[in-house]
Amino acid sequence: MIATRDTMFSREKINRLQTLEFNEQLRQQEIESTIKRANVERKQNLQYVLIALGIITFLTLYLLLSRSFITNTKLIRFFG
Repeated sequence: MIATRDTMFSREKINRLQTLEFNEQLRQQEIESTIKRANVERKQNLQYVLIALGIITFLTLYLLLSRSFITNTKLIRFFG
């Protein structure tokens, strides 16, 4: 009877350990997916910032070099 009880308890312990290991693996996978998602979001935000800076730079150069402002004609020809 003691051997049977020990066998049952050892099986329960093994099952608990396997469940804990599985839960830990799931938690690690969730952490990895969260990190990957954050990296992708950071990359997209950086791209948006660079696009915005490019547009602002382009508009600034356009306004500075347009003929409504007084600029040097050589500078306009160079950038044209």
